[in-house]
Amino acid sequence: MNRYRDDGDQTRRGELKSSSSQLLALIPEADVDQLAETLVAFANADGGTIYLGVAEGGVPTGEVFPEEIEVTVQQAELRCRPPVRVEWGQWEAGGSFVFVGQVQRSPVLHVLDDGRVLVRTGDQNHLLSDPQIQRMAASRSVGDYEVEPAVGMSRVDLDDEVLREFVQVWEERQGRQLTRPLDDFLMEMGWLLPDGQPTVAGFLLFGKNPSTFLPRCGVTFIRFEGNQLRGPDGGASYG
Repeated sequence: MNRYRDDGDQTRRGELKSSSSQLLALIPEADVDQLAETLVAFANADGGTIYLGVAEGGVPTGEVFPEEIEVTVQQAELRCRPPVRVEWGQWEAGGSFVFVGQVQRSPVLHVLDDGRVLVRTGDQNHLLSDPQIQRMAASRSVGDYEVEPAVGMSRVDLDDEVLREFVQVWEERQGRQLTRPLDDFLMEMGWLLPDGQPTVAGFLLFGKNPSTFLPRCGVTFIRFEGNQLRGPDGGASYG
């Protein structure tokens, strides 16, 4: 079971979460259907973390075991079209096993083998209607360049001072401290890949010299006069 790295030390840092959210799913049992639905929903939204073997309230259930997790994960992944990329870790908390899966936001649309398409909304996996699927498929058909790896860049190419300033602003606006590791947060936001490589968005936001990677990158501002797209003469109201 070398697929599941042992992250046992993290449990001693109080990393278990108490409730499901937009970026977190607690699954108490080795439920293939629920796991597959959550994989697709996270991949179609902003990514997230799955705690398999943990009930709402953050309590390990003791109902998921190493000898069954391989089959459960394989069956769930087989239900995803195309496959969803997941990084798995294994914890042991109070004598119970907890399996943690990190799902990244995907640039392509993922579908279950029965044709359903789900997306994570709040703490639920939301089933999309046909018109919603069509809109999402159209938006994903060209891919999301910003979540692709920044080729040739690594974690050391991110500016630590800029990251510290970002965390400070984030904590002020959220009214709480960022307690989890910074790199875990960057991965959840789609700015860093599990192997430590920044995404295009991550490097543009926090890179030491982003113009060396994308010399044409920039921001275009448009200011509108009033609240109409057209001016009194029928022409564009922006400048």
